[in-house]
Order: sequence, then C-alpha cells, then structure tokens
Amino acid sequence: MIVTYKTKPFVYLAGPVEYGGDTWRERAGKVLLKLGFIPINPLRNETITKKGKHLESSISDEAIVGRNKYDLHRCRISGGFAIMNLSTTKDGRRPIGTLFELEWCAERDVPVVAIIGKDCDPNIRTHPWVVSQVIYKATSVTDALNFIENYMV
Repeated sequence: MIVTYKTKPFVYLAGPVEYGGDTWRERAGKVLLKLGFIPINPLRNETITKKGKHLESSISDEAIVGRNKYDLHRCRISGGFAIMNLSTTKDGRRPIGTLFELEWCAERDVPVVAIIGKDCDPNIRTHPWVVSQVIYKATSVTDALNFIENYMV
C-alpha cells in the first residue's frame, strides 16, 4: 500500500545573519503563513553571539550546512521555493553562505525569489550566476512578498 499526504509548500528564508534580531524573516514568515506557506527559518533553535567582528553559532558548521541542505530538500519535495536576501549586512558582511544556498537551489530545481536591493553588493547584484538563477529580483522584502502573493499563490 502506498501512503501519500499533501503538505503546504515550504519556503526557505535565506540571507545573512543579523546579530540582535532578524526581523525580515519574522515579517516574511507571518505573511507567508497567511498565504498558505510554511516558512523555514534556517536560524531556528540556534543562538548567535558576537565575538569581536565575527558571529558564532551555538551549533557546529557541519550541522548548519546539513540542516540547510535538508531544508532546501523539503522545499523541493513540497513544491515550495526560497526567498534569498542578498543584502549586505549593516556591519558590511556579504551573504557568502546565501550564495552557496542559491547554487543548491539551482541544483535541486528550487525556485528562488531574490531580494537584491540598493544595499546589495553591485558585484553580487549583477553577477550572471545570481541573475540567471532567480525567478524574480525583488528590490525589498515587501516587493518579494507582493510578487509571491500575486504570482505564486
């Protein structure tokens, strides 16, 4: 006997880690729930602390990467997608890990809505590997959510 079930699509919320709060993921998650999606915050159950200029996680690097890959797999099998915030952080860090996640999405056929605003590094904003891998280039979180509401629900 084959047992199947239908889940709501998962949406992975990728982007650089901001110390002291991550409100864009919280805002997006609330809207996505109302639209019928299940948001996945890759920072869930993780404590981030600042050590000098660097951020440290309460879980290992291997656990972070493994969990993030698994989360993207869940997006693929549920018919979901990813929102990727490619902004540079307030303290000048670029979204290096998020760029790896963008490639994982391309390998797994997970659609990506990218937030490529004015605070995005110009080299990232215009890079062919970035612009060719996304289905929509949003200028803000609000723009991304409007696109999702109008074209992906």
